[in-house]
Parts: sequence; C-alpha cells; structure tokens
Amino acid sequence: MAAIVATLDTKGRETAYLARVIEQWGRKTLTIDVGTSNRRNSSDARVVSPAEVLREIAASAREEVKELLRSGAIDAIVGVAGGKGSAVFGEVVSDLPYGFPKLLVSSARPALLAELALHNDIILYPTLVDLFGINAFTERVLDNAGRAIAAMRYVPAQDRRKKKTVAITAFGVTTPAANRCVARLAEAGIDAIVFPANGAGAPQDGAARVRRRVRCGARSDHNRAR
Repeated sequence: MAAIVATLDTKGRETAYLARVIEQWGRKTLTIDVGTSNRRNSSDARVVSPAEVLREIAASAREEVKELLRSGAIDAIVGVAGGKGSAVFGEVVSDLPYGFPKLLVSSARPALLAELALHNDIILYPTLVDLFGINAFTERVLDNAGRAIAAMRYVPAQDRRKKKTVAITAFGVTTPAANRCVARLAEAGIDAIVFPANGAGAPQDGAARVRRRVRCGARSDHNRAR
C-alpha cells in the first residue's frame, strides 16, 4: 500500500486525483491529512503559534507513518504539498529507512526542496506551477508521480552490519585517489561510502551509518586498508 501525505484543506483535489492514478495501476492507497484546518477548529483551548501547530502535526503524522511501517501496512509514501506542507513531509518521512520510496510532488521554492534533499533520499517532483486544482500542468506531474510511486515497493536491504564500512570524503579533483581507496578497501573486504567534501550531497543524518572516516589525499594510494 502507498501512503499519501497531503494537506487536504488546500490540496484535496490534487490528492484525490493522485490516489485515483495510483489505484488505476493496481496499488491501494491510504491518505494521511496534515492540513491545519481541523486543528484550528478543534476544542483545544491552547494558544499556539502556526509554527507550533505544524510541528505537532508533523510529529503526529511521523509516528503514524512509523507504526504503518512497523506493521507492514505501507511500502511507499508520496506527498502533495506547497511550501509548508513540503517541510512537514520532510519531517514525516525523516525516520523512514534509506531506500524506502519517498516521493514529493511540490510547488515549493527550489531552496526549500534543496534543503529537503540535504537530509533524506526524497524523490522530488517540482510542479513549476502552483497547486490550484487539476490543469494541463498539474495533471501531467500527478500522472507521472502516481505511475512512479505505484511501481515502487520497499524491500529491506540485506543486513550488512557484520561488514566493516568506511566513509571517504572526496573532491572532484581527488577522484583518482578516491577510486584507488575504494578499490583497496574492496580488496580488503570493506565497504566504502563516498561523501562530497564540499558540502552535503548525501543523506548523512541516519541514512548511512559509518564506523570509521578516512580522508583520501594525493598519497592515499600508498596507504593500506586496515
């Protein structure tokens, strides 16, 4: 089953359309509403800021998604959102394992989407236009997103914890040295994960857990993997 995370108070039509596309391709769907309208109209007498409301919504939805994953009810997740909803989606999927299909259809500004990509392996489908109903632009991106997520299913990765893993930082100009490091480590039966040294470019917060970090310089090919 594919979970759809959306703000139904503002993205209801788009969410319903996306659900139909996914179901037409043989997948069941489950919708998780992260809109704020119902919360504002609730009987909760507390006075909280909009930011606090969004944090509470995200925390609640994150726990719901974690429970759905634990129970085996879902094997993919897709979001439909604008700016604030995209930030909420990023929080909702933050505890999902690396490789779990996470797709976001978003009209958010590129800077926000780039920030999401720093911390998670979310597949981004920018709409280029705002999400205000179904039209020639939104229909196309929702069709593509629906077909894509319908074809994705999470399969837990083989347990490799018994195998030592080493992280390597590298620049483009150090690629030859990094390649030699990776090859030497492979010969020693050690996995290598390479991160760009000029900034975040891979999920570093929990997605890839490493036991040792080494730096490869110009003389790295002279160092033996231990």
